[in-house]
Amino acid sequence: MLVISNAVLRNDNGFGNTFANIFRDIPGVELASIYCRSGVPEPGICNRYFKITPSMLLRNLINKNNKAGEEVAPRTFTRDDCVVQNKCVTRSLVWFARTRRWQVFFWLRELIWKLGCWKCPELDKFIRDAEPDLIFLPLYDCYYTNDIGLYVKERTGAEIVLYAPDDVYSLKQWSLSPLYWIDRFVKRRKVRLVAAKARMLYVISRQQQVEYQDIFELPCKILFKCGDFLGEPPVKQWIGHPMKFVFTGNIGAGRWKSLAKIGDALRTLNQNGIRAQLEIYTLTPLTRIMRRKLDDGRNVFLKGSLDARDVAPVQRDADILVHVESFERKHVLATRLSFSTKIVDYLQQARCILAVGSRECASIDYIERNSAGVVATSQSEVYENVKMLVDNPALVREYGHNAYACGRRHHQREEIKGMLSADLFSIINQN
Repeated sequence: MLVISNAVLRNDNGFGNTFANIFRDIPGVELASIYCRSGVPEPGICNRYFKITPSMLLRNLINKNNKAGEEVAPRTFTRDDCVVQNKCVTRSLVWFARTRRWQVFFWLRELIWKLGCWKCPELDKFIRDAEPDLIFLPLYDCYYTNDIGLYVKERTGAEIVLYAPDDVYSLKQWSLSPLYWIDRFVKRRKVRLVAAKARMLYVISRQQQVEYQDIFELPCKILFKCGDFLGEPPVKQWIGHPMKFVFTGNIGAGRWKSLAKIGDALRTLNQNGIRAQLEIYTLTPLTRIMRRKLDDGRNVFLKGSLDARDVAPVQRDADILVHVESFERKHVLATRLSFSTKIVDYLQQARCILAVGSRECASIDYIERNSAGVVATSQSEVYENVKMLVDNPALVREYGHNAYACGRRHHQREEIKGMLSADLFSIINQN
């Protein structure tokens, strides 16, 4: 099977971590990867990797002797490598574009791919050598990964299996920018074209399954990240004083404002002494306002990014794990069908989850519907729920048990991998 993705397949990024979690060690499945951003892949996920990036395409346009794409070997990063890589990324033009997210930057990237000669002899050789029976293609809101998927299908006749980790099609969005809507309508046509040539569509939430099954008329299943939920739940028996709230992940799309509400609740609660504190671990670019609102050195602490190997120990050390979504209409609509994969990591740690956000967001609805955590679905409920948890350590332990039970019901590794294996081999055998 050939995986086509934006991100390099490593455990220290969201897609790479989720993909490795789901596909690693499925019997009879050999994996190859084409990815479209800078980075070195991690060993043990795929057998072979091919890289094409905008910078490579630009260099090739300037001088044809420069390769537009190349096969690369995986490498295990040391902690020092990760620090150096993060510093390089944060100083790059790519990081500037990520912090601004202007539409012109996305169009410039599409233009580079449109002009670049990515259909190169090196790519053709990689495709021939990989001989994929299936193409696993995440649906992104961009042209080039979809174009690569269609090109591989044309060259090999392999069937396409789609994966939609976000809402890249519906018009239930909010923006006053005409450029946004032009971009949305144009890319919708490409998404529908790819879907018309696919055999199956995996989605990430119950709400997305309902909507996308009607839109695309494809077999549509939910594909969750999985974990090992065996034996007794590793619930933390001794709750810290002060109680430790921990958030790990992306605080963009307005999430930081929900974290700030938790911070406000802690400031009120801690007026007569420190009873609870919040630690935030994130790689999200931070503005001065975000730093000022979040990190006060007493109630809330910004801890920076974590190496992938340190995420689980940090989560395990927490008393309460925090998940947040925005209450702003624009961000609610953008994330309403999405499911944060870190929730599965939270469930596996058997920690109480404090979730803050609109009930319209699939992640918030999931935690509430499965009683996997304490949920504040309005800003006025945040202080009340934070105080309730700090006042009741027994309730914190109870929700730790609930979280683990939810993981056991919906995210057991053997069940998810068994479903996926049966689906993939069914498609291959029907071809």
